[in-house]
Amino acid sequence: MVQIQYPYNHNGNISIIDVLKMKMYVFKDEGGKPEKLEIPDSEKEKAGQLHNDLVEKAAENEESLMEIFFDKGTLNEEELKDGIRSGMAHYSFFPVFCLSGAKNMGSGRLMGFIDNVAPSAVDKPPFNTANNKELSYDGSKPTSAFVFKTQYESNIGKITFVKVITGACHWTITY
Repeated sequence: MVQIQYPYNHNGNISIIDVLKMKMYVFKDEGGKPEKLEIPDSEKEKAGQLHNDLVEKAAENEESLMEIFFDKGTLNEEELKDGIRSGMAHYSFFPVFCLSGAKNMGSGRLMGFIDNVAPSAVDKPPFNTANNKELSYDGSKPTSAFVFKTQYESNIGKITFVKVITGACHWTITY
C-alpha cells in the first residue's frame, strides 16, 4: 500500500494532505468543495518524504521510469501517473486515500484519480482461467464474465455479482 493522502487538522477544520498533487484540501463544511491550499510548513517534511516514497514506488513499476528516476532523482507528474497506472495494473501498487462517504469529503479527489490515473481494464495483463486458458479484457470478443459473489437479500432474492471480462453485457433485469 502506498499513501497518497493523509488526514490533517488545519485550524479545527478537517483537512487532507495529498502527496501526489502536493496540496492540502481543507473542508470547512460537510459536503462542500474543499479549499486547495499550500501544505503548511509544519507538514512539508512529512509530505515531502511521503511524496519521495510515492515517486520511488511508481518508478519501480517500469524500467524506463527507473532510469529517469536514477538520472533526475524524481519523476514529473505524467511519469508518476504512468508508474502508478502500471503498478495498479500489475497489482503491485495499492494507493491509499482519505475520504468520508458519510460527510462527502474526499470523494471528488478519488473519482478524479480513478478517471485520470487508474488503469482501465484494457491496461491490465491477460490472466489464466481455471482451465489454463489466457483471457484478455477485450470488448470485441464474445461475452465472458467472472462470478465473484452471490448473496441473498430478503427483499429482492438472489443477487449475483459478475465482472465482465470480454465482450459487452446487454442484460435485462426483471423483478
